[in-house]
Amino acid sequence: MAAPEMEFIEIIKGSRNPFEPKLSRQTVIRAGKRLRDRITDYQITLNDFGTDKTQEVIILKDAKEDHWDLGKWLQYEDTNQTISYRNELSRINDWLDQADIEYVPYHETTQSVDTTNRKLRRYFNNGCFEQGGRLFGGFWQHMTRASRLGIVIDGIDTVTLDYGQMIARVLYGRAGVPLHFDDAYCVPGLERYRDGVKKVFSAMLYADKPLLRMPQGCRDLFPAKWSFRNIADKIRNFHGPVSEFLYAGAGPTLTYQESNVILVVLTRLIELEITALPIHDAVIVPEDHKDKATEVMLEVFKEMAGIDGLVSVDS
Repeated sequence: MAAPEMEFIEIIKGSRNPFEPKLSRQTVIRAGKRLRDRITDYQITLNDFGTDKTQEVIILKDAKEDHWDLGKWLQYEDTNQTISYRNELSRINDWLDQADIEYVPYHETTQSVDTTNRKLRRYFNNGCFEQGGRLFGGFWQHMTRASRLGIVIDGIDTVTLDYGQMIARVLYGRAGVPLHFDDAYCVPGLERYRDGVKKVFSAMLYADKPLLRMPQGCRDLFPAKWSFRNIADKIRNFHGPVSEFLYAGAGPTLTYQESNVILVVLTRLIELEITALPIHDAVIVPEDHKDKATEVMLEVFKEMAGIDGLVSVDS
């Protein structure tokens, strides 16, 4: 369709820069002049398009070979577990499909948003249905924080409710260890570098062997002269009660527990006839349901993680 004799679409091929990731570019595909003319002539709108309801929503991915590998999709035989996952997500997708969701551009430069793009898919990692499991899809997930302020549900402005320190608290709950902190990422000696601590701690959870150097994207979050070993030692000492989970590849299973919490939150909110849009460890809800949704989020977290959670309004 991009051939010169057709010109229905235009393709701007992307590129990957392994040395400067910020310079990498995704491939862009857009409608060509002939296709735009056809759309105008036949008065086609977004309402004329939709997704096939039989499309698979439970995705199993292979283990990644390296940082750049996205993990290929794997074929799998259905089990009671995968059928349960699919039924649960289908119920959520059916609810979102019928929900009253609109978008009012928050800023004049905001690009057009396809609010019919609501189908969620659940992705499991490393060929295992108990690793990963996060939800992806939906027009809101790729929007900036500021742009999401334009999302309107049931004619009401929305807020984003965010689980705080979710992976860390799930970890302590799984280990059966009481919390000894208010902030998992406020490590003594590193108080001014919370964002860096959070990223390094996460990398230590996902790694299956000790890291010898700063994880990608973390170097600029600490003073240049500080050694990674010193930073990692401070974090490990602070989280001594659960240090056995560091460098043990625990991250994917913790993410699985996190995703289960979000799925139950979405289901309970549907039972209360409250529409919620998930963003990994957060949900977007109508502002007048903020308190009830927060209550549900805290209840579910306590039930499933066995430890108190934190929920705040993302601003």
